[in-house]
Amino acid sequence: LQDTWEWGGCSADFEYAQRFARHFLDPRRKPRDAHARMQLHSHRVGRKVVSELGKRRCKCHGPSGSCQFRTCWLAAPDFRHVGSSLRERMDQAILLRPDNSNSGAFRPRLHSSHLAKHLIFYEPSPDFCEPDPSLGSSGTHGRPCVKSSPRPDGCSSLCCGRGHNMLQEVRAQRCQCRFHWCCFVVC
Repeated sequence: LQDTWEWGGCSADFEYAQRFARHFLDPRRKPRDAHARMQLHSHRVGRKVVSELGKRRCKCHGPSGSCQFRTCWLAAPDFRHVGSSLRERMDQAILLRPDNSNSGAFRPRLHSSHLAKHLIFYEPSPDFCEPDPSLGSSGTHGRPCVKSSPRPDGCSSLCCGRGHNMLQEVRAQRCQCRFHWCCFVVC
């Protein structure tokens, strides 16, 4: 079976999608501040990830699946796959400081081949584990958490790797409730 074929038909139009995303997300004018330049770079990286993850898919046609004729198309990647790839890149993001001019430019340049595939940030994220009055954050130290919760109220999220203490309380209270024969309670 020869691997020569032409694009046509129902492939995902990645070039159109790139133009549309660029037109929709990117600013019309050249950004002047560091935050806007970083955001523009992130948009480029996101579009690049979607393009790179596009897959050639094929289906065979012929008697009993003999693949006498094959139809191939370029398919857009699964949204979860794109999200996972971007999350991985976010975890490996590179800290870049803007240069001292007021242009918001970065050193090295964002278009350099080394940075083209990496997400960047220009200031570290705040540490919400420790108190920071300038941000209005009281931190998470001493806050109650739910031991096995995967949500933000869970100990693994709130305790910032510091560990946690278990507190088990048994409370006895008089509730002024009375049992009436047969079979109901009045409080």
